[in-house]
Amino acid sequence: MSKPALGFIGLGNMGGPMSIRLINAGYEVFVYDRDEGALARAVSAGAKQLTSIKAVADQVETVFLSLPTPEIVDAVCLQGGGLREGSKVKQVVDLSTIGPRAAAAIAKGLLECGMVYVDSPVSGGVTGAVKGTLAVMVSCPRSNFDALDAVLSVFGKTFYLGDKAGQAQTVKLANNIMSVTAVAITSEAIVMGVKAGVDPKIMLDVINAGSGRNTASADKSMEIMVSPVLDDTYRVADVLVHELCHTTAGAMNHGVAFRKVADAMHLIPSALKGYKATSGGDAFKQAFGPIIDGLGEYPHAQLSMSTRKVQATRMLKAVCPSCGYTIRLTAKWAARGLPICHNDGSTFIQAGA
Repeated sequence: MSKPALGFIGLGNMGGPMSIRLINAGYEVFVYDRDEGALARAVSAGAKQLTSIKAVADQVETVFLSLPTPEIVDAVCLQGGGLREGSKVKQVVDLSTIGPRAAAAIAKGLLECGMVYVDSPVSGGVTGAVKGTLAVMVSCPRSNFDALDAVLSVFGKTFYLGDKAGQAQTVKLANNIMSVTAVAITSEAIVMGVKAGVDPKIMLDVINAGSGRNTASADKSMEIMVSPVLDDTYRVADVLVHELCHTTAGAMNHGVAFRKVADAMHLIPSALKGYKATSGGDAFKQAFGPIIDGLGEYPHAQLSMSTRKVQATRMLKAVCPSCGYTIRLTAKWAARGLPICHNDGSTFIQAGA
């Protein structure tokens, strides 16, 4: 039995290697991305390039998406020139992390156009995408999952979570919470050991040989979380609270749900960027000051991770390969290890100056 032709939109750090895995597994893959370099890499691996989103939707019955934000997924699926106008597409498999509310809304919009939305975020980062070891979370009608399981298994291990759009997104967010929590508690434990004069590398060996082993201690412990250009404990705290607001609101964007939670947490929107760039004002410091002050000085400066001399004023750009979140950090901090994304626990990759 011949394998079906597939469409793939979004050929970035995650989508690129996933599309290539499909090609290597023997599928005919029609691709589209606005980035000509990403398209060229996919075509060199055997993909067939199309010129628009609609062209993909006119060519195949199943289209995969790997996109950075819910707004982009919505535009690709439901706006003019999007998948909804395609003559052949019947189901959309969304590998993006967009939150349960956005997934449910997009599923409803596609259903009105006669299409099935397959909620299927992945976890495991770029390495997992390349090796085919991702955790693939899926929620959609059971019949669609059964038909897609062989294809999705090309990316890694599949997990069927239910028939409602948003269920897989919820599990992905839960996974992210646990991943970030593991990073936080492991960091605190290592700092406690360093303050007591213990070699952090030996301490990690002990933890990883015992019951305390976790993904952070095994894979991420010597990397620096959040934004290494920050050295003020209050600023670090309000960055963390900002990201926790996303999880609490169940939204990856900065809409009404996010704003309500952010307001309740005393975060102040930026005059230029609004709620995309919040900070903690006087009320934030009053509410959280006792906790923050009790933690002491920002600890990561005490960890000696590298002796290499790097020009500290050079700023680099790094991007999360899973969700597209972008930060800037000094070359000095980059040399010590790129940070962990607060959204999904993936390791940032350098994206140029």
